[in-house]
Amino acid sequence: MGTPLRAGENEVQTRRIVVSGYYGFRNSGDEAVLKSILFALEEGGAKAGLRVVPVVLSVDPAWTTAMYGVEAVHRMRPGAVLGALRSSDGLIS
Repeated sequence: MGTPLRAGENEVQTRRIVVSGYYGFRNSGDEAVLKSILFALEEGGAKAGLRVVPVVLSVDPAWTTAMYGVEAVHRMRPGAVLGALRSSDGLIS
């Protein structure tokens, strides 16, 4: 739980965005696209006063998390994908 707000302070809103693609296969082109998307989400969120939490669908979630510092779920596990989608505010595919 965060620090209590003081008078006049606004809580930063958080948005969870699932990012779907051919990630975790360590293909440099697809991984470059993911890196660009993550950068754009961070920058765009900051400009809008939002904290964007990306959730990447990956064939190797542990590697994706270690490489990019984001939450990742296995793209071939329907339960994990459905859970990520249900807990998100949007999808980039």
